[in-house]
Amino acid sequence: MKECLPPFTPSPSPRPRRGWAGDSRAWVAALVAGVALGVHYSYPGGIRGALPRSVPPPTGLGYFPAELVYTAGVQGLPTFPTVAGGPVERFVVRPELPEGLHLDLFTGAISGRPLRPAPPAAYQVTALGFDGSSTCQVSIRVVEPFTR
Repeated sequence: MKECLPPFTPSPSPRPRRGWAGDSRAWVAALVAGVALGVHYSYPGGIRGALPRSVPPPTGLGYFPAELVYTAGVQGLPTFPTVAGGPVERFVVRPELPEGLHLDLFTGAISGRPLRPAPPAAYQVTALGFDGSSTCQVSIRVVEPFTR
């Protein structure tokens, strides 16, 4: 059976240490203030490493096309965003999407089956990263189903 590694023990930069050495209140205050100190870790057996000092924010968030058209009562294909830069923790949208449509919090895909027609409206989608965010605007319109 494979052994699990014990939890890492953080130590503030610049020099790696075993165990916690320093004032934990200063560490927490620095993290809350957004100061990237860099964290070194070590495990028994000589496994060592360092977490990056900072993570770039997501940039260039966008949807193609910029105007999404859905048909009321019909399941739409998901529309995924493009985003560059650093990793995205989650996506949020303001205001709320038309009833039946939803934004996937982890992928940013807009999909669903809208329940009723809605006029074109602008929605602000934000990709939240660990050290910043990127925002774009997308227009969504829900049309009546085609009938003969």
